[in-house]
Amino acid sequence: MKVLFWVNYFPTLSETFIRNQIIDLINNEIEVYILCRQKNNDKQGIEGFEKYDLLNKTFDFKEIVPSTKSEKVKSFFKIFISNFFSRDFIYFFNYVKLFFLDRKKYSLKYFFLLNYILKNKIDVIHCHFGPNGNEAVFLKKIKVPIKLVCTFHGYDIRLGIKNGGSFYTDLFDYADSIISISSFNKEMLLSFGLNEEKIEDLNNGVELVNEIGVKNNDCKVINILSVGRLVEEKGYDLALNAISIFHEKYPDFNFHYDIIGGGKLEEKLKIKCNDLKLNSVVTFHLAQNSDYVKRKMVEADLFFLSSINEAIPTVILEAQSYSVPVIATNVGSVKDLVINNVTGFLTNVSENDIVDGLRKMFENKEKWQEYGLNARKNIIFNYDREVLIKKLIKLYKKNI
Repeated sequence: MKVLFWVNYFPTLSETFIRNQIIDLINNEIEVYILCRQKNNDKQGIEGFEKYDLLNKTFDFKEIVPSTKSEKVKSFFKIFISNFFSRDFIYFFNYVKLFFLDRKKYSLKYFFLLNYILKNKIDVIHCHFGPNGNEAVFLKKIKVPIKLVCTFHGYDIRLGIKNGGSFYTDLFDYADSIISISSFNKEMLLSFGLNEEKIEDLNNGVELVNEIGVKNNDCKVINILSVGRLVEEKGYDLALNAISIFHEKYPDFNFHYDIIGGGKLEEKLKIKCNDLKLNSVVTFHLAQNSDYVKRKMVEADLFFLSSINEAIPTVILEAQSYSVPVIATNVGSVKDLVINNVTGFLTNVSENDIVDGLRKMFENKEKWQEYGLNARKNIIFNYDREVLIKKLIKLYKKNI
């Protein structure tokens, strides 16, 4: 079976769930191709990139679309004529009709992508993020015999909320399956008008690690860890305000707060940290590779998520796979992972509520090991990568 992943950027340090899914498919003898809007040339520290030869499996439109107008026209006629007597000609012909019917929406780049897909005999197109699914719909409109699957995550759900459910009407009509990674996403997809029969519940999986460590609840300095891009929806501005209040209000609680992640808010957050006089208790590690993140997970006593918008953050799953208790804001489907006084604590999206949640965590240090073990059990039963990839392959093969 041949599967083409349609993603935004590849590889990226932040979207480990996509890379893991690709690697797991390859390990299960699925041939994978990766189409991205733009290749990320910084591959340093991308786990599995070299081992699985992902570079040679990845391409963007610039690699399949001729660079000049004259070359595009010449290549177009060459492909069209050379396939005149092939059984694939009907798909090229259908695309040309679609192109002339809606030239504002379609361009020749999709003609060359169609050629690539037919040439490589792709069986399944798996889009990650709704807008990529919207683009891939043209293949179903021209009746190419492929299965179209799309996984919704976070920002694409927010786009649907912002633009109205009709934003994904074509995708919902033509896709074979829409994957929901959380109860929140499923609720929103249904509200957008998606037929429930097309929804497949399939969580993002994480690896069950051995290096869970033993938390020393009597340690002098508590290590609090956050991992995520430095962007508005991750709520680091809120986190720093809460940490500042907590540090001032409870001076006897000795802790250090590590933030791993890069992004456009880096300078703004560093200035804020300095203004709040938090430089002694907060360290920005910026973007780091997976090995670095793993080391910090092992060292962490608590994981802290301060997001103001999420679906189901994979980073919480990763923390829980290391048996790390979690304090998190109650957004999206976070409540499915963080259960009060069982795996950690949930808080509302406010400084005072986060401060109160941190207080509860610190006052329940004797339960941290229990919280962590409860969280790990949830990963074992519901988010094991090995189990979930089997379900995905079964979905691919359904009705093929």
